[in-house]
Order: sequence, then structure tokens, then C-alpha cells
Amino acid sequence: MDKLQTGGNDFCKNEFMTAVRIHTPAEMIAVVLDPAMLDTSLWRGPLQFHLGGHLYIDFTTPAKHEENFSFLLDRINA
Repeated sequence: MDKLQTGGNDFCKNEFMTAVRIHTPAEMIAVVLDPAMLDTSLWRGPLQFHLGGHLYIDFTTPAKHEENFSFLLDRINA
């Protein structure tokens, strides 16, 4: 999230903004790896603007990864 809010020519920001333009947020799948990011009300900047209203998949722990991996595959294949 912090990298998306930087000014100038940042690779992470450029990749995210390109994905938003090409695929649209409706086609994107947010996968949360950092427990601090589970509260979407704390999301800011482009992340909040484009994906804040979308569901995410929790991969913050090995147990959550195991639990949600098949759901992620289903979403990718849908």
C-alpha cells in the first residue's frame, strides 16, 4: 500500500496501475499476506480506491493459506 502512494516512477505503483487499466478491479483478486492489511478501512490511496470495496483472500498465516488456496484457484479459473 505504501509503495502505491509514492510519487514519481515507482515500479510497484506502475505495475498496479497498469493492471487496473488492463484488467479492471473487477477482474483482480486481492490476496492479503500481511495481517495488518486485513482491515480494509485502513487501506489508503490507489489500493483503497480500486480494491477497497472488493473481497480479498486471507493468506496471512500458513493455516489461512492452506484453508483458502482452493478458493483462490476457483476464483482464478472462474
